[in-house]
Amino acid sequence: MWGLTYNSNFKKIVTFQKKAIRIVAKVPFDSLTDPIFRDLEVLKFSNVVLFHLGKFMFFFSKGLLPNSFNDMFTLANYIHPYNTRNSSNSNFYIPLVRTNIRKFSIRFQGPKFFNSLDSQIKSSRSTAQFCKNLKRFLLYR
Repeated sequence: MWGLTYNSNFKKIVTFQKKAIRIVAKVPFDSLTDPIFRDLEVLKFSNVVLFHLGKFMFFFSKGLLPNSFNDMFTLANYIHPYNTRNSSNSNFYIPLVRTNIRKFSIRFQGPKFFNSLDSQIKSSRSTAQFCKNLKRFLLYR
């Protein structure tokens, strides 16, 4: 994922997005942008990245990705047979990482983000319903 990096690496994109949303909304250049994004139902750049990450993880959990991705993630209940906090059926195992390069990888960020979602969002029946619920979650968090 191109957006899983330090915030400073995409600061210019965020600044341009804020300028653009102010122009679209026809508000002064120093207006707060959070309410504008919510009113227009537009995701911020960081939330667009999370939206696509969540969608990728949803596709993986439903088996909708090509076979080359089959071994990319592991469910937490496959790691060991006993019950733990993270061993519910819908939680993924989060691998241990020691470096920031691995910390920003999709193998770490994907399970971390997907596990943080409400079970109602994760258990959506269709892709359209999942996308709608995820967008609403990201707009109002």
